Amino acid sequence: MSKESNNLPLGIFLISLFLVYTPDFPDPSVAVKWLVVGFGGAACILALRKQIHSISIAHIPLLLWVVLIWVLAFGSVNTSESFAVAAKWSACVFAATALSFYWKKEIINQRSIARWLGFALFAVWLSALYGILVNASNFSENLYRIQGLGGHKNQLSMMLLVATLVYAYNARHQKSLKLVYVLLSLSSLLMVIVLRTRSLWIALAVISVVVSLELYRRNRQKIKPLRLIIPVAAIALILGGLVFSNYIQAGDTTNLSHRVAFWEKSKQMIADYPQGVGPGMWKLHMPAYGLQGVNHSVEQGQTQILRPHNDYLWILSETGWLGALLWLATLTFIVLGLIKRRKDCKDDAESDFHLLVISVLLGYAIFMFFDFPIERPEQFFLLLWFGGYALTGNFLVWRSNALVPIFAVCLLATGWVGTFRFQGDQKLNEVISYHSKRNSSALILAVQKCENRFYSLDRVANPLAYYSGLAYLAEKKVVESHDAFSRALQQAPFNIITLNQMGNWHKMVGRNLPPAEQAKLRQQIDGLSSDLVQQSTEYYRRALDISPHFTEALLNMAEFEFLNSNPHQALGYLSQVYPPDYASAKFQKLTAEVLKQWFSLPANQRKRPALQEWFRQNDPSLQNPVNTYIRFLQT
Repeated sequence: MSKESNNLPLGIFLISLFLVYTPDFPDPSVAVKWLVVGFGGAACILALRKQIHSISIAHIPLLLWVVLIWVLAFGSVNTSESFAVAAKWSACVFAATALSFYWKKEIINQRSIARWLGFALFAVWLSALYGILVNASNFSENLYRIQGLGGHKNQLSMMLLVATLVYAYNARHQKSLKLVYVLLSLSSLLMVIVLRTRSLWIALAVISVVVSLELYRRNRQKIKPLRLIIPVAAIALILGGLVFSNYIQAGDTTNLSHRVAFWEKSKQMIADYPQGVGPGMWKLHMPAYGLQGVNHSVEQGQTQILRPHNDYLWILSETGWLGALLWLATLTFIVLGLIKRRKDCKDDAESDFHLLVISVLLGYAIFMFFDFPIERPEQFFLLLWFGGYALTGNFLVWRSNALVPIFAVCLLATGWVGTFRFQGDQKLNEVISYHSKRNSSALILAVQKCENRFYSLDRVANPLAYYSGLAYLAEKKVVESHDAFSRALQQAPFNIITLNQMGNWHKMVGRNLPPAEQAKLRQQIDGLSSDLVQQSTEYYRRALDISPHFTEALLNMAEFEFLNSNPHQALGYLSQVYPPDYASAKFQKLTAEVLKQWFSLPANQRKRPALQEWFRQNDPSLQNPVNTYIRFLQT
């Protein structure tokens, strides 16, 4: 079999990996690309079963890391989610390790590989261009809505960086379509700048320096202009981007401040769990360290932070110091392998391809400090596969005829887990739809269809059992509702909206059910106190310990204190609602009632309420209905 035909299975695999997309899914890219890595990777190595007989021992630390994540998954808080993430990561490791076969010195065909990569990345290029043009009319506001075949705008930018480098190599070494490749490289680079992923600006600057130094090292008397495309264009566009930073808001440090908050919480998590919390469990443990300093929507439980936006901290927090050491060993082998393979380069084509691999790995290494490529199957595979170029070079190898069946079975198994995630994603939109429509009976059935052995959380890490609890509560099936909320808290112990709803369950049952029925419930459900309304405040306070500005829990606590004739304490909770929820009828009515209760106290017992002072300072016109009520009472 010729070298060119050897690359055909790889080319089909790469094109499939970048091309597949499920626009109706909550996340259009992850589940379906996971299936391609699992099943497509297995098909690819089976097609090459006569050629794959060995792997480099430099891959062993990475394979041991796979064993470690499965061990950690067994002891995690939510085993179904942890097993699923472990399967996704394992699929990428197995596929990248097996397909490192293509990097062997006696097999590798650099131009063919670069050409197939170029074909595969062209679909990403088109989707990025479409996303930018569609949102061009109001680009600054729509920037974070841009998505493509590579994911949301940051992940898309990373794929465009890879495209920039691959097309630049093809422009130099492919005999045909040279001008097309030049235009594709420059346009990809321009889109990286426009999409404002600032970590990749840093990566571009570093890559530009490395490329320039390599060209200088070759000591050519006359460097062809084409070879300067990447360094010159990158530096020019980065400087241009900085000049026009006001237009594209490049100086906005909000995201960086949020990332610093995530990193600080990750450091606390690592200190508490040096062995690691388990794959996929960072998002469930992070709220335990407080939601101060994060987005307002996260404080309100409307969305959640799913990863620390730093893959190094992510790996360390989820797989512990042992996992970090295995990755450090892998990175060490990559560096040594790159050094060894550099000495084997015989001509410009091999030297330039070596430089391409170094540039791609540098881009990922910098990107991983601020983002999460290991979450995306295509990104994680590409990172590991390019790393395999170094790991395959000049190291001892382990030979066995059993490698192909072992890798094939492992990939098929991980793909099988991926089918459960795919099925869950298919049904999740129904869950969200019936929840928004408040159709409780349909919601119960939708959750039952959506939840499975490897799918227990929605896209923002809310337990699916939470939705069941709401639906059962709406149908007054209090036992089933309590069971569902309890299961949700077992799956996500620090989920603030579940804690708040569990408090609402106790409040509703305590106020609405007769004492005799409450006594029966205490026989059916362990842990219920004789005063369920009082017990509800335990859950509200737990939610507020995590998110002090969580509006729903604050209003619930303010209502409890108001009904117990404690207006000062009620106003204390209301003053923490920030910013004040003017649009909420519940907030307006409760604030007016609490202030009325406060003004009914003797003048010498009234403490100055923080809420009233806030209104006076921030809304002097007193146009808000609550403020109008304050003025009426004062006059």
